[in-house]
Amino acid sequence: MQSYIIKIAQFNINDQEVYVSAWKPGQGEYVEQGDKIAEIETSKRIVDLEAEHSGYLYYCEAGKSYSVGETIGVILENPDEEYARELLSKEKPRQDKIKITEKARKLAEQNNISIQELDHGKLIKEKDVEEYMLKRNQADNESELSIYLEKYREEEKHKAVIMIGAGEMAKMMIESMKDMPEYEIAGCLDDKVAVGSKILGIPVIGRTDEETLQRVFDSGVKYALNSIVGANFSLQVRERFFNKITNIGFELPVLIHPAAYVEESAKMGKGSFVHAHAYVGTEAEIGQGAIILTGTIVSHDCVIGNHAYISPGAVLGGTVRVGRKALVGMGTTVYTHVSIGEEAVIVNGVAVFSDVKKGERVTR
Repeated sequence: MQSYIIKIAQFNINDQEVYVSAWKPGQGEYVEQGDKIAEIETSKRIVDLEAEHSGYLYYCEAGKSYSVGETIGVILENPDEEYARELLSKEKPRQDKIKITEKARKLAEQNNISIQELDHGKLIKEKDVEEYMLKRNQADNESELSIYLEKYREEEKHKAVIMIGAGEMAKMMIESMKDMPEYEIAGCLDDKVAVGSKILGIPVIGRTDEETLQRVFDSGVKYALNSIVGANFSLQVRERFFNKITNIGFELPVLIHPAAYVEESAKMGKGSFVHAHAYVGTEAEIGQGAIILTGTIVSHDCVIGNHAYISPGAVLGGTVRVGRKALVGMGTTVYTHVSIGEEAVIVNGVAVFSDVKKGERVTR
């Protein structure tokens, strides 16, 4: 009986091993030449493996890594599972080698993770490193957190602050606190950055789960800064963290960069943030958790809703209204008396002459 062996090809010069994530037909199903029969992950891309012959397909287990040249399946002229298994079992056992994608390698290096610590039984991908980081964070969280919090119990730092998040916004907020000597940042909490890492000299001491937040609060750290924005500017995520923090009892100070200017008559909601060279005008109102970034002009009598995000260089004319969780893009100009609805999105560089509805996306 005619048989056609399926072997792992050399998809790129750097990969001596690839990951077979899924087979598309069932065992023993008939396939036509050119049918997509398997999904294979290399270090650079995902490849759809096509059948080079028509016939009945039998294959090895998915969800595993295989070396270049290794047999992973067979196509038979006639259905015969026993004969197929005999052909597939002739392969010699593979030597266990550590194989890792470039993205996974970089992530491991950035977080001081030895590749030897990771699971060697398969191609190590970025998500495997992330899962390892989370498990390590959980293990390290108890000891690191206890060490840092004990310091604040002993010294009774009534204005110690915990930073929620350890990303780009956290760095901007840390820099902005230079002229606020009454506060001291006790550390950062983040779910992805390794415990023990430092952000502008501030240590990451734990994760953002409610149990950890409660322990921090009970230790005597009563203030928090919310640097969470969320992937793709998900302001719902920011609002959710704000609510979680305040429900525990943390106070969220107003944070104004020393190079920003806020008029005395302006009202600032708790947890709001004004970055460098931004201007907040006479009797403007900035909502809770709102973000006003670099070079923004918020003119007189404007009202910015809770958790709204005003991007760098935006100009808001007098008496503009920006709704809750709305996003105003970089370099946008909003004309006097215009109202922008809740959760609306204004993309970069747009001139807005008329009102924007709730949830509307304005692109020109």
